[in-house]
Amino acid sequence: MRIAFVHSSRETFRSAGGRVRIGSCAENDLALSGSGIAQRHLMILEDRRGLVLEVLPGAPHVYVNARPVRERGLLRHGDHLSIGPCKLLLLPDVEPAEVAPLSMASASCTPRPGFAALRAVSGALSGKLLTVENRLLLGGRGPLLAGAPTCSVQVCGEDLVLDASEAEVPVNGVPRKRVKLASGDQVTLGEHRFVVEAPGLQDGTDAAEAPPDPYPPREEARATRAEFGWLLGTAALLAAIIALLLWWRH
Repeated sequence: MRIAFVHSSRETFRSAGGRVRIGSCAENDLALSGSGIAQRHLMILEDRRGLVLEVLPGAPHVYVNARPVRERGLLRHGDHLSIGPCKLLLLPDVEPAEVAPLSMASASCTPRPGFAALRAVSGALSGKLLTVENRLLLGGRGPLLAGAPTCSVQVCGEDLVLDASEAEVPVNGVPRKRVKLASGDQVTLGEHRFVVEAPGLQDGTDAAEAPPDPYPPREEARATRAEFGWLLGTAALLAAIIALLLWWRH
């Protein structure tokens, strides 16, 4: 797990473990200073669900991409975390590799409906799903996100490639010009954020398998044999009392 410091010269934090404790006291894995930071503020856990943020009891809420999280929530690489005055950027362990410029003559660019889409999670298009059947143009003078850095998302064979023609575009928080996208990647264009939805591009997972619930449902307590016996005894006693009342009236 890597955590970079935004607007700071502090070195990027790296952790080989699956848990990072963050707060103001020195015993944390990542110690921060500033007003509004609790001694034990939050934890980031990495498990089968992905990256999970847990705000510890008594600590102020944490902002994730400018939205408050008071208890827990799922994180993605490329998310910005605001903890008091500190702004952090969550980075992947391995940076996405640049790819060569697209060769339209050699690449198969046949439209493939349903192959991939970009789901907007913040910005003016938040909540909308943009399908990528062949080539989707974003930014520049195009109809979508005019004024943002110009880039395109292209279907080429079995790959989904982002090609930025002007400035580099952050993919999972790492600026890139040309890069292959995978399902779950986060693309940032200014204030706009998109999550790639492409089941066929999932690495090492079965596309037909449903993803695990973000938070497992709480198991209800099961009654023991003693509790069942107590309930049966109470029911029998009530039945006897009702029978006596009916007999006494008659």
